[in-house]
Amino acid sequence: IYKIMRESFKAPRMGMVSLNMELLWYMLHRSVLPRIVFYGHISSTIRCSVANLDVKSMVPPQIDESCYELALNEVPLVKDCAAIWGAIGLCMITRYEFQSSRYKEMAQHVDMALDIMHRIQFQGHSYPWHGVAAAARESFGFQYLIAIYWKCFWWKLISLLLIEQNDSFIRKLDCLPVYSSKTYNLYTIDQAYDVDLMDMIPPGSWLGADDAAPPKLRFRGPRDLAFMGLRPPGSPNFGRESLSGAYLQQLLVVYARFFAQQCQAREGKVGLCPLLKELWTFRERMHVWRNSLPPTMVLDRKLVADYLETIKPDSKATPLEIDLKATQLKDVITLLLTYHTFLVRANRFVMKMMLGEPLNVPPPDVGTLAFALRDLYDSRTSPPVVSESLGYMNMYFHGCRIQAIKSANALCSIAQAAYSCKFNFYTLGSQIVFTMLEVLVVYVGFLGNHDENIAWRSKSRLSNVFNILRMLRHWAPALHIFVAGIKALSDPRFCLDEPRNFNLIKREVLDPSMLDMSDSPMESAVASDDDDAGVMPPKRRRVVRMPQALESPSDARTNIRTSTAPNGIAASGVRRDETLSYRAADPIPEFPNPFPPKH
Repeated sequence: IYKIMRESFKAPRMGMVSLNMELLWYMLHRSVLPRIVFYGHISSTIRCSVANLDVKSMVPPQIDESCYELALNEVPLVKDCAAIWGAIGLCMITRYEFQSSRYKEMAQHVDMALDIMHRIQFQGHSYPWHGVAAAARESFGFQYLIAIYWKCFWWKLISLLLIEQNDSFIRKLDCLPVYSSKTYNLYTIDQAYDVDLMDMIPPGSWLGADDAAPPKLRFRGPRDLAFMGLRPPGSPNFGRESLSGAYLQQLLVVYARFFAQQCQAREGKVGLCPLLKELWTFRERMHVWRNSLPPTMVLDRKLVADYLETIKPDSKATPLEIDLKATQLKDVITLLLTYHTFLVRANRFVMKMMLGEPLNVPPPDVGTLAFALRDLYDSRTSPPVVSESLGYMNMYFHGCRIQAIKSANALCSIAQAAYSCKFNFYTLGSQIVFTMLEVLVVYVGFLGNHDENIAWRSKSRLSNVFNILRMLRHWAPALHIFVAGIKALSDPRFCLDEPRNFNLIKREVLDPSMLDMSDSPMESAVASDDDDAGVMPPKRRRVVRMPQALESPSDARTNIRTSTAPNGIAASGVRRDETLSYRAADPIPEFPNPFPPKH
């Protein structure tokens, strides 16, 4: 068990996970690690396949389930406490329940974690801690409290996305804590760490606890040389230099507000027109958020190329330098994956509502005709007589459709970049599962497109999606999405006849120039890449090149206006592969662009 803990400590990590691992390692060696954290960490770590396979073979095959059951026995001890690590322990159980598809239990335990956070006081101030003095807000204790709260918030939103039900939680978004500081870096090595750990640990929650004589422990981070000596050789750098927390927290709230309206629409309490207004407001907020990102958080060619250069076999970069660059790049990738996933999901829901498709289908719902139809006129629910109102609705339909396509293309580019950099997809977080679902829905829909070139290239993209889902096979939600995708492909409408120019298509699919980041210049001079350009011609709309993920918004706009294609990212020989999860998975080829250059 200790070897597994060492392996998980040495594994690639990001942001909040990194800091929690340091505290966990300290508590483990001071014999005050809460049992719920110990068992929850082992169960979810084994499920992620982070531990070395040779070490995993030394323990029973069902150790993840055994530790999960033991962690559940600890829940009654911590559920009524007011300590941060009680909430963290429940989040670790929640993470395993996500991985093993126990969604109802997941919802219960994340609610307990949030209840604990709501009971915590900071310097006499109760939740949402708005009265804390400005100087105290820039302290480690407060910033750590805020970061853990938003981690619980993220898991709560994930649980709602998995079961897609309304909840009073999403109607209470006007009284939330502040976001993490953008000037105070919680993860730097020179931070003045000095916190009483016993204030964060639930009373009597560790093995051999003695309430009559609790230990006195202060965590001082890298200044504690004895603790630093306990860290295994080859461990990741203590300091992560990450400031993405506040931006991700803002993004979660922007989507949660629209998700609340979406739940109301699913229950019939909000009509299509009010939801369209909410969608346009949501898209505007997302646009503002995207433009607020600092230059260091824009996924451009230079950022990826620098990392690929760093990990070349002849590179002189140290493991520490590689680790820090990988962390920065993963932060950006995670942010943009979440951003574009939310955009596809929101626009796809409104399109289903326009088409009159059922909204209460339990997830994962892959079946929609929204991307196979050329126009709203072609839907079964469309009236036989074309009216002016239907024409306007068709414009809005195309606005949603184009935005979803743009973001789906961007998601493919980001996934390709992550794979080119040899990142472990498990370390990109749980949102990668939702990302693959949205891409799957879009390109399964395109299989029914009347253009055979689009259908065949969509088929090639789907092969990559299924391969990534195979990489994530230790997570039950990924398996459910995989099965749902296979079932969707059994639809007779998606059977593709081999076209006369099959050899040409086959050659173009394998041609790197068909990658989103380097497709040929478009022909239309009137295209716009604005995310909120919802009014489009209802008929004969040409699908043109859309802005891609590996560009800044200004670069994308320039490229479209001048018909200049950016250079693609070439695969690089890599000497350091941080993942073990690819052993049973085939390498994914480039994501071909389903839209031919002259379409």
